[in-house]
Amino acid sequence: METRTLWSKRLGGFWKEASMYWSYVLRSGFHSFLLLALLAGLIGYARWLRTAPADFPVAWIAVPLLGWLIGRGPVRTLLHSPDRVFLLPAEAALRPYLDRALRYSFAWQALGTLAALAALWPLYAHTHPAAPPLPLVAALFLVCKWASLLAGLQELRLSRARDRRLLRGLAYTAAAAVVYAALERQAAVAGLIALAAVAAGWLLLRRMERMAVLNWEHAIGRERAQLARHYTFFSWFTDVEQLPPPVRPRVWLAGWTRRIPFRADRTYAYLFAMTFARSEAAGILVRTTIVGLVFLFLFPSPLWQTGVFVVVLALSAMQYASLDQLHRYVFWPKLYPVDPGLRSEAIVRIAWTGLLVQTVVLAAAWALAAGVWTAPLAALAAGAAFAALYSFAYLRKKLKQHPLLQL
Repeated sequence: METRTLWSKRLGGFWKEASMYWSYVLRSGFHSFLLLALLAGLIGYARWLRTAPADFPVAWIAVPLLGWLIGRGPVRTLLHSPDRVFLLPAEAALRPYLDRALRYSFAWQALGTLAALAALWPLYAHTHPAAPPLPLVAALFLVCKWASLLAGLQELRLSRARDRRLLRGLAYTAAAAVVYAALERQAAVAGLIALAAVAAGWLLLRRMERMAVLNWEHAIGRERAQLARHYTFFSWFTDVEQLPPPVRPRVWLAGWTRRIPFRADRTYAYLFAMTFARSEAAGILVRTTIVGLVFLFLFPSPLWQTGVFVVVLALSAMQYASLDQLHRYVFWPKLYPVDPGLRSEAIVRIAWTGLLVQTVVLAAAWALAAGVWTAPLAALAAGAAFAALYSFAYLRKKLKQHPLLQL
């Protein structure tokens, strides 16, 4: 099979699988929530720009963010473990395959770089009235992004981890220097730094050992790690069979299950509460709550605090929606002499209790951060109403329609 055809076939297979998982993401309403969060963020950002100080240190944000986006250069190769056997004889003919992998990676990473630059540019133009033209800066950053991906492709050929770290460190350092020079100095200076970095990288590669066409073990390992990140994201919305669900002890959280009475009618409550406490969904919920608490104290604006409150509760509700997926292929609970209807009721009660506790914690933190009680009390009432409607109306109706819960 020609390597060009092989790349097209693998890319089509990857997106066919990804589209199946994206359908679960869209069904969860995540895209609507993301759109609302984006609109709220844009409105808040525009309002903040009106009062932002003219000497705001935008470089402290732009240099690390854009430097990281430009300097990172993972190339999606879509290689599989068997390729080290079946493609190794055709190693010399892989150039067209890798060229397409390079262009595919550049297209997606360039979009991320341009999106970050577009988000930061209004703040930069506000603090730098004599800012260089945006198209010129964007073109310079895209050229540097392409150079970084070329370095990433060379990394896949290096056998020694020390050489790979050295090359990537040079890419990150050069990217940060280019961003700083372009935003704080002149685009011409940034261009000279970029040329110097390319020359240094070329000399560095010349001094390293003679490289093979591809370091198969490293390239396949990198692709496996990138694929795992995709599966981890999709696992927030559905079970991913390629990714075994991790089990965490979380003694501090699972210990709360001891408060559940030891009775037959609370069997499913104990089972689902213990399983959920040790699942990755509970970890996401805890991390989301912590981030929300930090944001409530960092942004004292009532608009921002309202947005944080809504976003955290909405994200948490998504995690509780996966409770009905727990133990759905385990047969022994169906043999237990317990009313099957208690299964869905236990899930509803866990979601209601968790959302209510989270609402109380967020409202208390809001009151402490703002120093007033009116808005937090209103948020507490609204959050409790949302928890009740979500748990006793939406989730209960969803569980009644779930065929596996009727067995």
